[in-house]
Amino acid sequence: MGPDRRGTRGAWVAVVAVVALLLAGCGPTGGADELDGSTPIAVSEVLTAPATDPGGLAFSVALRNDADHPVSVTEVSAVADDGVTVQILGASTCREGCPGAMNWRDAEPMMARAIEYPDAFLVPPAAEVLNGHAEAVKVVMRVHATGEEALQRLGTGCLYVRQLLLRVGDGRLLAAHNDHADFVVALDRTDAGLAGRPQGCAGDKGSSASPR
Repeated sequence: MGPDRRGTRGAWVAVVAVVALLLAGCGPTGGADELDGSTPIAVSEVLTAPATDPGGLAFSVALRNDADHPVSVTEVSAVADDGVTVQILGASTCREGCPGAMNWRDAEPMMARAIEYPDAFLVPPAAEVLNGHAEAVKVVMRVHATGEEALQRLGTGCLYVRQLLLRVGDGRLLAAHNDHADFVVALDRTDAGLAGRPQGCAGDKGSSASPR
């Protein structure tokens, strides 16, 4: 898929392995952390692409805020399948262009102008986005498979980022699930889309996802 042309700048890299500490009860500041299920934030699209670039894929994932007020997000992490590394690069309205689902080698040159929000950002209410009073915000991430086992799995199936975890302004940790699938983005098989090879990832609730 080509670039989603709409905006960002900067460079925020949050290695999602920190989430393992969060869910184990030790947040970035060392305090107890509890996942809050009462989140107004959801992921509003499903993105997959063949994992043909050894450097991985860049995705821009739209967030929807069902609250009647903006939600401040101070940190984003992810829960992914074993063998999947995720880097949260920042957030964007894609005004200046950002990757929808793109090979990293093609996406990397546009990152400097693509990341509008390298740190905290606001997610506007969905109603304001729909009536044109605000722009949708997307989380921009780099996703790639690491380790021989994960690479072998891509020969026959997909690898998934299952959900995003959002630290919001009041300190709560919220899980942003996808309305449309049991995953946020997916690395499709390396041969997906070639002649005689189906393309797309349906999800697999039974696979072993873990915080990364």
